[in-house]
Amino acid sequence: MSSDDYAPGNDALLSVDEARVRLSQRDLSLSIPINFMTIPGVSLTAACFGDRVISEGELARCYSNLLSVGFRRFELDLYWDAARSLWSFCPVEMQQMPEDDGGSAAPLQSRTTSATSTNPGSLSFPAGVGTSISGQSSNGALSIPGISGGASSSPAPTPQSGPTADQGDYKCSPAATLETFGHQLHSYIVETQNTLAAQLSYYVFNIHAAASAASPQSPAPAPINLPVDRELIGGMLSNNLSSYIYTPINLANNRANLNSSWYTVPERYRPVTDYYTVKIDDNGVWTTEDGWPSESFIQFSSLKRALFQFGTIDPQMQGADYEPDADILFPSGFITDPQNNVTLNSTGHVTSGCYLHSPPATPG
Repeated sequence: MSSDDYAPGNDALLSVDEARVRLSQRDLSLSIPINFMTIPGVSLTAACFGDRVISEGELARCYSNLLSVGFRRFELDLYWDAARSLWSFCPVEMQQMPEDDGGSAAPLQSRTTSATSTNPGSLSFPAGVGTSISGQSSNGALSIPGISGGASSSPAPTPQSGPTADQGDYKCSPAATLETFGHQLHSYIVETQNTLAAQLSYYVFNIHAAASAASPQSPAPAPINLPVDRELIGGMLSNNLSSYIYTPINLANNRANLNSSWYTVPERYRPVTDYYTVKIDDNGVWTTEDGWPSESFIQFSSLKRALFQFGTIDPQMQGADYEPDADILFPSGFITDPQNNVTLNSTGHVTSGCYLHSPPATPG
């Protein structure tokens, strides 16, 4: 099995009861703006590379499993490998693996991991919201289109990894890159596009400089050649994901005319207007400056499946021009920060202001 595939392991498949819970949660939140939804999130580095072995196969297995069990917000630590001019998950610069030269190369270790396969499909706007569970395997795992019915007695296919090399405290594979992750995300979207597993997912990218291979224990220097144009994160991911990304441009266009965007769908899928301010101009056009669509609008009407956001940017990487990515990635904190008119205490409780507004009647 290719490391580009979405391939959750048998132990990551949902039971029927777990699937019912997830579908119920989805149904209850269909009309809630996405910036008010609470969803499970995780650091990909902490979850997948805790043993400091960083390979494309490990990434495929771990990321697939996290998606399968319900994680939908991911924080990714990406390292600009100036030696190769690409984004890597390895904190140290690498070279492409040398050919076998009789043993002079650094010790290599091949690493593969278990997973199972899924089936492709395509998403369409539903007439209603399906919550029925069509089948169950003998071990109680969920059996729906696009997801395996559960563990089998035969060995599962395995995502393949290239050999890893010692890079300071890490063992890294050259193919554990943003490009590989983009293929894995694309595979997940395609494989789940017409199944009950289709959901919106969010990605926050923390930007770092990779340490020098000659001095992997030292702080990373500021790269001489910073990423430009299609080397930027948004440029890389939009190569094969552009039709699935809900972008800042999409949001701005939606907000500028709600009559022709969020309110063109059946009422049950419209974002509840209590959560944002609305203005109506002399021509009856509804606009909002702070509103967000519901997941049902983004996913079922716009056919989008992913949102990207900048996270932190290390000082060594702040000299790069990220402006071309502004059309693809939301600014840091744009999706996750609290509302401007709301004050929270250290435990997250509201101390002043209110999340809800008093909206005018929704246009018919």
